Amino acid sequence: MCLVAYSDSLPPMIHEEVMRCVESNAGQTAEVFAEALFRVTMKDGTNALNSLHASGLIKKIPTNQVTLTPNASTKVTLEEVNKIIEEMERGKQANKKLNDMNRSTKATTAAPSIPDVLTDEDLARQRREQSARMRQQAAELLKEADTLDQEAATLAGTTTINEKTDATTAPKRAAANARKKAPTAKS
Repeated sequence: MCLVAYSDSLPPMIHEEVMRCVESNAGQTAEVFAEALFRVTMKDGTNALNSLHASGLIKKIPTNQVTLTPNASTKVTLEEVNKIIEEMERGKQANKKLNDMNRSTKATTAAPSIPDVLTDEDLARQRREQSARMRQQAAELLKEADTLDQEAATLAGTTTINEKTDATTAPKRAAANARKKAPTAKS
């Protein structure tokens, strides 16, 4: 079984990024293409592999149903290619088979590298930069919290003074209100 994304059905933005990765040096040399695709950041900042998965654009298909066409005259199933790769890993005569296949292709060109593919070093650098920004933001938030604490303490002191003022003026107000409510004598 293998995972396939049909290029005809991909949205243009995703299609462009996936094809750039496929044609890149990283995409061509990766033992597992998903690892190269995982390192691609799309124009909107999302991860290309995650976007494909989240959009439901990856389908699971048997390898004998996937046909590769390295050139116009050669067709080979993914199952056969996987067997050749396994033989190469075991050190059998796969090199001869691959050389025969390569002779049938007319021209091979080096794939251009794409700058959007992130290396492990790039990811580590980004994480360090992000943590430095977060530290700075945390320091600013702590400073702001200290300022708010000081303002709250100041306001609490002001409230106490106002309560004292209200306590001394309350009897005066009560006496004034009592005078207003007192019955007046009519002749």
